[in-house]
Amino acid sequence: AELSSRMMISQNEPNPWIGKTSIRYELGIAQQVTFIFRDNEGKLIHKINLDGARGSNLLDLSSVDLPASGVISYELITETERVIKKMIILK
Repeated sequence: AELSSRMMISQNEPNPWIGKTSIRYELGIAQQVTFIFRDNEGKLIHKINLDGARGSNLLDLSSVDLPASGVISYELITETERVIKKMIILK
């Protein structure tokens, strides 16, 4: 099956989480991606730029990367698309 050029992002697992979590995302073509993480007030708490591979990719995060708690939004941005999801970080 041919991959489309569209991207997909899965809910982080586990969610809610303490310590570590992972976000799986799929890309139809290899491309630069940006992840932006914001707290529940919209304040930027972390940003990551990656070279995403065509197909399945996995982003691992720890509480060192995201020193926050509560509901956090995460946004995956490519040149043509953006998708926002939410996660819950427990302390």
